[in-house]
Amino acid sequence: YKKMKEPGARVKDYARALYGYICENHIEEQLKDYEEQFKREQNQAMVKEYGQIYRIVMELLDKLVEIL
Repeated sequence: YKKMKEPGARVKDYARALYGYICENHIEEQLKDYEEQFKREQNQAMVKEYGQIYRIVMELLDKLVEIL
C-alpha cells in the first residue's frame, strides 16, 4: 500500500503492491474456502464465480504490467 502512495508510482508498482497484498493476506486460499463452502451448499453459480476470481485478477495484473 505504501508503494502506491509514493510520488511517481507506476502501474507496475501498483500491480506489484496489489499482488503482494493478495499473497500476504492469503486471498487465494480464502477464495478457495468460499468456493468449497458454496460446493457444500450446492450453489453452482457461486462455485463457478469464486473458482474464476483469482485467475482473472492475476491475469489482469499480468496484462497491466505487460502493457503499461
